[in-house]
Amino acid sequence: MQVILHIGFPKTGSSAIQSHIFTNQRWLGTQGVYVPKAGYASGLGHAFLLDQENWPTIADSGYRGPAGEGALAQLAEELELAETRGFQRALISWEGLALLNEPAITTLRHALGPHSVILLAYVREQTRLYQSSILQSVEHLTFFSTDSLFSDASETLKIPAYLHFDAVLSTWHQVFAGAIDIRTRLYHRASLLKSNVVLDFFGWLGLNPGEGFALDPTRVNPSLDVRSATLLVVAQASGLNFRGLLSLSRSLSRFVADCGTESSQFLSVEQENSLREQFREGNARFFETFRPENVDQDTRGFPVTHRSQAQKESAFTLSDMQHIHSALTNPAIDTWLGGPLVAKNVARVACRPNEGWRGAEMAGVWSVGPRSELAFRLPFTHPVHGPTAIRLTIGGRYYGRNVETLVTCNGRSRRLNLEQAELSVDIDQKTRQDGITLVMEHMFPEAPNDGAGASAQSGIAFRLEFLSYQFVWDPDDEQ
Repeated sequence: MQVILHIGFPKTGSSAIQSHIFTNQRWLGTQGVYVPKAGYASGLGHAFLLDQENWPTIADSGYRGPAGEGALAQLAEELELAETRGFQRALISWEGLALLNEPAITTLRHALGPHSVILLAYVREQTRLYQSSILQSVEHLTFFSTDSLFSDASETLKIPAYLHFDAVLSTWHQVFAGAIDIRTRLYHRASLLKSNVVLDFFGWLGLNPGEGFALDPTRVNPSLDVRSATLLVVAQASGLNFRGLLSLSRSLSRFVADCGTESSQFLSVEQENSLREQFREGNARFFETFRPENVDQDTRGFPVTHRSQAQKESAFTLSDMQHIHSALTNPAIDTWLGGPLVAKNVARVACRPNEGWRGAEMAGVWSVGPRSELAFRLPFTHPVHGPTAIRLTIGGRYYGRNVETLVTCNGRSRRLNLEQAELSVDIDQKTRQDGITLVMEHMFPEAPNDGAGASAQSGIAFRLEFLSYQFVWDPDDEQ
């Protein structure tokens, strides 16, 4: 069997590609392309194939992560079974593969066994990729990039190793002892099929998205621009709490998507030139050894896009601020792909506009009052052959006398112990359009340490510490 590894790189349309692989899994099966389930999570791609030790497992915490144990062993078994079923190709996709070190690549090679391997990497001019990555890290509230965002022109920038395309791909070639076919494509609008990375990817596979293929009409993975990222970093420096920062980040992302602002350049011209010089020799080797398939044969380097006047403008207008204020005061529920949220990260679902939660703490988010909501939208799924349900996992701990919660979803109510609970929620036309809402009614909310003057309206009952879900298909729809 031929195994295709789509490794990204990050910020080259990987989220859009993985979202459409997920949405069209059954269609891919009809085209002879098998998508392994090992380490796979909704629109995230195969993000848990090699990283299961970083997620909760049933053994150490009572929670079950999406990969479980032995994801690579499961992969090997799946590939063997798929081959006996007549599949000639298998597709593995995750931009994190581009970040693997040599031992991890070696581990993956052993799991792939005797199968022939084709590696596909989309690449992008490094100064653009670097700046987009910094803006994404700000959006995700990691904030390790604050210094990079506000760096002085004279400072030496810290460059992630994965930006050295020649070195990364050479490591893959070396680990596989040359028994790997490495292909690359330029992530540049003018070079992509119909200026669309999704259509470009499926076209590269030799597939023609037609009947039965679902193309998501919405914009995938909107990112912050320079102005909105700056506002978010300033808010963080001013002491805004995690819940407020998360709400602001989501509002700014929607603002950028709605307004179509694309200014992702914050480095000075001098810094960009310095970066290009650092990559000059490596890029020359890259174009000699791993030349992108969608560029002319005489191309010797990445196209350089000059800054437009619109991209040089950095001040917010009054209408911009009004748009952001409106989004903050009237927040909408957001899309959650289902990947595990642990400790304070559960606030990415348990936050405004969802009611009944306190601010995030290191261990999780406490309920407040007798009623709490969890509402989220699902990613775009195939309207005909998509999943029929989700299996939602909730974990945490109770306070005081509380031992169970009345949970209502889709008109159905049941009492559950949410310290470790799993429930199935059907996907119908309404949930595809409006999302899923769980209403949690707590029995005995009370103030911590029996604080004086506390009431059920302000007391706590349950600390949410873990959330994840997986999609469920009808057996007849399994590829």
